[in-house]
Amino acid sequence: MANVAVFDSRYWPGTLPANHGMKGFLGKATEGYAAYALVNHLLYAQAEGAKSAGLDVGGYLFYRYTGIPKDAARIYRDFMKLVGNDFPPIVDVEDTLAPKTSANAQKVWATVQEVEAAFGEQALIYSANWAWNGWGLQNFLPQGHAIYLRALWESDPPPNTPEPGFFGTPVGVQYQLDYNASGYGSSIDLNAFNDVWYNASVFPRVSAPTQPIVVVTHPQSVIVKVVQV
Repeated sequence: MANVAVFDSRYWPGTLPANHGMKGFLGKATEGYAAYALVNHLLYAQAEGAKSAGLDVGGYLFYRYTGIPKDAARIYRDFMKLVGNDFPPIVDVEDTLAPKTSANAQKVWATVQEVEAAFGEQALIYSANWAWNGWGLQNFLPQGHAIYLRALWESDPPPNTPEPGFFGTPVGVQYQLDYNASGYGSSIDLNAFNDVWYNASVFPRVSAPTQPIVVVTHPQSVIVKVVQV
């Protein structure tokens, strides 16, 4: 078994150095707030740059406790259909403003379920030990869900060194943050994925959007309002 190299970055401009060795790119897609969601319009250019280099592309929904799970899931789905998505849906669970309560953990699970219903497939969950244990997420997320960890045990070989407290075997580990390699144009985070999971789970899954969205452009993001149809 070999590791698959994937990087993620919020502000990556879409350029790659020669002999980069990367297989995939992950970027922030949306962030759930109440009846609105912040949409990262930079992901369009990032996805174009990644695809032109032959990389697989994925985007994640950043979970917010204040968000409405169904609305956040639908906006995330529709935006990723516009961008073009190869990865399964990803729910990023690390809202530092969320309360450390069972209500928050239940809302995380509700968001995951809505995302899975919107995409029609199991979501990949990204989190870190401080959120996982502090929120009691292991009590709500069922065994068998694919977990992608922020381990940051940089001296150990990924992806087999998860932080203590997680159940199961992670399919991927983010093992270095803010890596400043030349040729990328910004700092990046380095990830290693299990190649068996990757080859079975990452593939083109692009189709036309099924729900209308209203887009208002802002300097660093787009605010999208839910439109009932």
